[in-house]
Order: sequence, then C-alpha cells, then structure tokens
Amino acid sequence: MTVDGKYRAAGDLDRFVAQREYQRWLQGPKADLSVDALSFDEVGLWLELLPDGHAEWARSASPKPVFSPWTVDLEPSEAAVVVHASDAESARRALAEWLAVHPQFEVRPETSVVKAAASFQLRNGTVVSGGVQLRSQLLKRRSK
Repeated sequence: MTVDGKYRAAGDLDRFVAQREYQRWLQGPKADLSVDALSFDEVGLWLELLPDGHAEWARSASPKPVFSPWTVDLEPSEAAVVVHASDAESARRALAEWLAVHPQFEVRPETSVVKAAASFQLRNGTVVSGGVQLRSQLLKRRSK
C-alpha cells in the first residue's frame, strides 16, 4: 500500500523484504503457529506456501509428529514381530512403541532386518503402496 492508501502491485523488492520478514516472524522463539495466528497477516503481503512449505509448517506447528501409517504383527510360531511402515524410521518408532506396551518382550537387535515392501494393509483395510517391512526375533524377558 502506498503512503496515500492506494494498493499497488508487489515488485521483486517487496517480495524479498516480505519473505525475509515472514521467515523472521515464523522462526521467532515464541512464534504462534496456530491457525488463528496465521490467519492474521502481520507482515502485509500474502505468500503462497509450496508443498515443501506446507510439510515444514505442519511439522513445526504440530505438537504431534505427522502421521505415518504402520502396522505390527506378532508371529508366535517364529517368535518374531513384523512391522510394516512407510519408511524405516517410522517402522523403528512403531516397534519401540509396541515394545513399550509389551515389556515382557525384547528384540534381538542382530536379527532385525528391514526390506522394501510393495504394499501393506492397515487394520482398517486401507492399502498403503510402498514402504518397508521390519522383522525382528523376540526374546521373552527374564523375571527379576
């Protein structure tokens, strides 16, 4: 907006300054990234977020990690646990969560094998294309 209150088209310099101001605002130590806060334009020029920006915003604004689908199956006959997930890190987190809920078991780390999976099915019937399978041998913890 000009000094006389009229709107004009934003130029390259306007975009550069606005981008720098948005980055400073969003990265502030007490930045409020809630929907209500972000719907108010404190800087003065709206910028469109690209897909990478949306992903980064979701990661930064959410107190919870972005959902990554996974499923855990116990294979008692082989004393193994099999995790299917979208990536290896998600599979390891899912296994850690499963072990926290089942403290009577531990895995033999040297037996953990990650391999690519063409697809896997969640409990609700959703089929996830791609991903990994993490298979680990289980040991029963000894009573103390």
